[in-house]
Amino acid sequence: MPIGALAASLAAVRSGSLVLVLTTCVALGAPAQTPASVSTTPKLTGYIQARFQAIGDSAVFSLRRVRIGAQGNLTTWASYKVQAELRSGGTGATASTVAATDLYLALTHHLWAATIGQSKTPLSVEFIRSSTALELPERSMAVDSLSPNRDVGVKLEWNSAGTVALQGGVFNGDGINRAANRDKRFLYMGRAVVRAAKGAYLGVSAAAKPDTTTSTRDAGLLDSLLPVFERQTHYTVKVIAVGSGQALAMGRRGDADVVLSHAPEAERALVDSGYFVRRRIVMHNEFLIVGAAADPAGLRGLSDPVAAFRKIAERRGTFVSRGDQSGTHQREQLLWKRAGFADPPRSDWYLESGQGMGATLQLAEEKHGYTLTDRATYLTWRDKLQLFPMVEGDSLLYNVYHVLELNPKNASRINVAGGKALADFLLAPETQRLIGEYGKGRFGQSLFVPDAGKDASR
Repeated sequence: MPIGALAASLAAVRSGSLVLVLTTCVALGAPAQTPASVSTTPKLTGYIQARFQAIGDSAVFSLRRVRIGAQGNLTTWASYKVQAELRSGGTGATASTVAATDLYLALTHHLWAATIGQSKTPLSVEFIRSSTALELPERSMAVDSLSPNRDVGVKLEWNSAGTVALQGGVFNGDGINRAANRDKRFLYMGRAVVRAAKGAYLGVSAAAKPDTTTSTRDAGLLDSLLPVFERQTHYTVKVIAVGSGQALAMGRRGDADVVLSHAPEAERALVDSGYFVRRRIVMHNEFLIVGAAADPAGLRGLSDPVAAFRKIAERRGTFVSRGDQSGTHQREQLLWKRAGFADPPRSDWYLESGQGMGATLQLAEEKHGYTLTDRATYLTWRDKLQLFPMVEGDSLLYNVYHVLELNPKNASRINVAGGKALADFLLAPETQRLIGEYGKGRFGQSLFVPDAGKDASR
């Protein structure tokens, strides 16, 4: 008997996500050709892009990009490109990173071309073009926020002599230098460009990933717990990953059988209104504010997150919000209110990703900015990012998870027995032990603190 859906801020969306972009385009390139002969001598390439940023009384000089690479031909129909990037954290920073940007083999045959390895994803015209060919030093915020970056996968291209160009690809969907595909789900992408008239071209592109992630899913906890539950009970769990606000709304409508959430204020209001009959504490960890090593707002050493938010606003340091009404986003909104803002700032330094925690961390790194994250997701992504803890340990950063059982009077179609079985499982002693042990082998510390039996009023 399946448990309809587990609405939670920690699982996978089965319905999928889709990004659709309509663009006007530069002229189509010539179709792939197969020359009679080619040189196999490698060609060295590279460039340096520096940045000076001054905010209030803080100024920092950094190397935005230092790239060096090699490319060449193996045969008349096979070529390659290898490129690495060095990025510094800024003057006085000890952190810098070296990472591969391009690492691929390209195959061409008449009108067809294929690329295998890590390369640019074929969604945005602006992203496909080299940064050395852009009109401005940086790509637009919309492209950075919506367009997937380089990724590991396979691309195919067909180009009919400048009239129609089609591109499509399948990628891991985990971003640059992440070949493992931890969630076992792929990113699908396609793009088409047609010549509407002489000198005028129209394009459409789309990207979809059947599953998305949120905080606890990013940490991998459910992947270790749910198989145990399914073996013990023979239930099948369908997990839907949304922010806590959306998860609670699904429970209120009866679109889920049980909810796991970390938005205490919203949870209490719905319990008091009769939409949930039982709310029990499962575990907790903590939020922390992370940022780039340069720390342009000067947060390092602070312990008060409210004071930190005020300094970010005063110095106009880039801040990336999830912007999705998740539990993390709701806590961020609370901190802005405590800092004297009735609503989150609306300014060019305040960005909203509209995505899960992992994607938000990646955007914060790209923008050399700050974000609020849960510790579990940060530790999971730490080795792949150049973001560092700035503010932690305050009581306002306490992050607690509750499991909520629905009121069948408000949702007659729910699986009451299945929902209760999963809630009881999360609170069982053996499950609590697994929660407490999770992460110790990899990180040397637990990612969550088990709390079953404690007061759920927080």
